Amino acid sequence: MTTRFLQFIGAIQISTESQTSLPILIYFKVTDYNFQAYSRIDTDILITELQTSKRIPTTTEENEDCIICLETFKGRDINSLACNHIYHHECISTWLYANKICPICRATDL
Repeated sequence: MTTRFLQFIGAIQISTESQTSLPILIYFKVTDYNFQAYSRIDTDILITELQTSKRIPTTTEENEDCIICLETFKGRDINSLACNHIYHHECISTWLYANKICPICRATDL
């Protein structure tokens, strides 16, 4: 961050030969720029959408296994991704924070 700040300061040219000798006040807000912040916001939005769309498994889905934890869906909330693969809500939420792809087909359009 220090290098970027020094590059920024070097790019600003302030003339000290002002004809009107008025003080110039410059305020800097130095923050740590996190290039992954937008990605994190997208993930948070996706998890929020999954929270509102979770459901109980149908009778045919109850005996299927979650590919993440390898336990059956019976008695727990599930979610479907855009690719129609289903997972336990807790499992896919945790997975998506670390990997923004479908665990089965590797689709990125979630």
